Amino acid sequence: GISVNRSKSSQFASGLLLSSWNLPMDLKIQLDAGGVSEGYWEMTVELVKDLGMKLVEKENLIIVPKNSQPNTAEYRVESDLSSAFALAALAALNGQAKFENYPFKSLQPDQVFVDILKKMQVSVQEDQKLNLLSIQQTKNLHGVEVDLLNSPDLFPVLGTLCAFANSASTLKGAPHLVYKESDRLKKTAELVEYLGCKYELMSDGMKIFPNENSGWKRLQSNPTTLTYDTDHDHRLAFAASMI
Repeated sequence: GISVNRSKSSQFASGLLLSSWNLPMDLKIQLDAGGVSEGYWEMTVELVKDLGMKLVEKENLIIVPKNSQPNTAEYRVESDLSSAFALAALAALNGQAKFENYPFKSLQPDQVFVDILKKMQVSVQEDQKLNLLSIQQTKNLHGVEVDLLNSPDLFPVLGTLCAFANSASTLKGAPHLVYKESDRLKKTAELVEYLGCKYELMSDGMKIFPNENSGWKRLQSNPTTLTYDTDHDHRLAFAASMI
């Protein structure tokens, strides 16, 4: 068997499970308790089941039977909701976005971005009969308090969006942000600072304090070109593009 530590990311366990087809022996995957981004692991388990893997599931133990073979010729993949959030946030600032074939009943943890935008008083319309999600520009964004334990990929874009709000925000619960493609805590702080906000870095997130001269006012008073190193992290590129 293989023991997998999930204290910093669920991706190690997911990558192992996705690579466990057609093995000559049963594979036991022992999971440590208290993993982060648990929703992504659950998505992986459901995916391999849908493709035909007959898992044996016990508490913190997954057994993959030997010679497992996919038995599905076609599989429809949902759109990536953390990427959809980047476009939704951009629309909330300056425009409109419509997402067709939107998966309202999704296991993706980043589905929570819809509720977060509503709490920020963004104009959100949901048509579940047509599977259509619409986002409209909103002039007065409200600050928000969010626990991002299960959806850390939202952090760079959400942190930048909160810098345009009219009140303080607290984004917490995600100490694993520093282990992503970049140190997303510090790199997002650079964008928040560029937008004129004071902020407080925490071990698991950030507090953001907009003021009368931050956000839009900062860009209007000093419309210089933003030069920003994304550190090879696409989530940071999404966040910077909103500026």
